[in-house]
Amino acid sequence: LTSIFDHAKDHKYITFFGEEFCETKSPYVVQHNYFPLDVDISLTPLFCHLASDIKRRRNLPKGKPLHMVEFESELYPKPCVKGRQRSDLPLEYLRGLWDLHPLVPKFAFVNAAAAHWFPVNEALRYIKAEAYDESIVSFLQGMLEDHSTNTIFVVRSDHGAQWGRAPLEHHTQIEHARPWNNIIIP
Repeated sequence: LTSIFDHAKDHKYITFFGEEFCETKSPYVVQHNYFPLDVDISLTPLFCHLASDIKRRRNLPKGKPLHMVEFESELYPKPCVKGRQRSDLPLEYLRGLWDLHPLVPKFAFVNAAAAHWFPVNEALRYIKAEAYDESIVSFLQGMLEDHSTNTIFVVRSDHGAQWGRAPLEHHTQIEHARPWNNIIIP
């Protein structure tokens, strides 16, 4: 089975893929479970290291899979890395890739997890989404200023919030059925 990443590599693109969690052995992702994913740069080592560190610091059970480690929770609603939001990390890596290789074609995909935190306290639900909004606006402004030549940005969502009381809200029902997509062509 050939993926779009294979086609990009065949055309001499640098390939980049990232999930915002430790996707290793996760039953919730298609890469590696249904098709092999061979990319030049992956966020998996970074987020698996972070998950392992969080697991150790919080004394989570040894058998807890790393893909199930929450970066924030009711007890830990803070940013995950030295005051930085988890959502900033992949965007910093992406920016660095464009800065280091300005003349080489690149194909990058990051699956953000802004809506995959389902706190019991509904007031906390939107904190991460709002933080991600700030991260993506800052990232896109910088990239559009510095790297808009020959670059197309596709910003998309998946299903939105799906647990807790959120699915009862009309806007969530619309989002879940029709996730948004934006294509920015400078």
